[in-house]
Amino acid sequence: MINIAVLTGRGGSSLADKNIRLVHGKPVLAYPCIAANQSGIFDSRYCSSDDDKILSAALDYGFKNIVRPENLAADEARHVDVINHAITSLRALNAKPQVLTVL
Repeated sequence: MINIAVLTGRGGSSLADKNIRLVHGKPVLAYPCIAANQSGIFDSRYCSSDDDKILSAALDYGFKNIVRPENLAADEARHVDVINHAITSLRALNAKPQVLTVL
């Protein structure tokens, strides 16, 4: 079974840089990344974002990038559309999950 984790984070939210703010010395997004890495159940891990700082921080934890288009970074963008974009991007990379876990 192919199990893939996808972390989603948008750069332009009401709390600036919330995904990369430090909590106990680590960016907020580090905690789900570390949990996913330590679980040992994922064949691969990706981060979907429009923000270079988020994508870079996720790379530090072994998460590959899925660059999100601007229309999916807007306040009115729906999370389901972000997930569908991630699935489409994974298929284009020939990564075809049987299970997709959204972090």
